[in-house]
Amino acid sequence: MSTPLPQWQADRLATLLDAFGDLSISAGERETLTWLAGSSVVVDDIAGMVRRARARSSVVAVREAHDKQLSRERARIVALCECAGIDLGDSPLDVLIRHLRGRERGAR
Repeated sequence: MSTPLPQWQADRLATLLDAFGDLSISAGERETLTWLAGSSVVVDDIAGMVRRARARSSVVAVREAHDKQLSRERARIVALCECAGIDLGDSPLDVLIRHLRGRERGAR
């Protein structure tokens, strides 16, 4: 049975574990964090860096998802324009006006 940690070390360990959030921590990694919590006064700095890294990776993931969505939307627009014979550089309003004028001539 292991010796209970002093409260100050348990508090530092809790700070580190909290910084990692729901990340899976192995027994060996937990031992390392326990050692770090007992041997260092910079635990808050390390925990802060971990939190910032996690937040940054979340931002990057959101940005990548957004970029993928834009890419899919662009591909959809290109396909629609190709089907309709519309040049991608055309103004949508000009294309609509040409279309409506073509329908007027066809209706006469």
